[in-house]
Amino acid sequence: MIVQVIATAVGGVGTFRSAQLEVLLSRISPNTLFAESALALLSPSTRTLDVVMFTQLEGALMGSPLPFGQSLLLIWPQLSAMTALLVLLFTASYVVFQRQEMQTHKRAGL
Repeated sequence: MIVQVIATAVGGVGTFRSAQLEVLLSRISPNTLFAESALALLSPSTRTLDVVMFTQLEGALMGSPLPFGQSLLLIWPQLSAMTALLVLLFTASYVVFQRQEMQTHKRAGL
């Protein structure tokens, strides 16, 4: 909902730019990243995860499934983003834990 409001405010109503911006902003959410990854892996007929124009569909073989390797290439950015978020959140929680541990040792006089 918030993503749609921001995309409409920046890109205008019903424009290709606002649709691209909405997809880009929604990919901040891990839920969207996972949903797109699952869609591409479980539905091999998925060709793209971005906004598609009719001119991009010319010459595409609709209905023919992608091989597994091509599906992995399609979701590579989503997998990278989820891995980066995992490492970032783990690192942040580890730093917070270490600081709390140091404060506990200072209070105990160790």
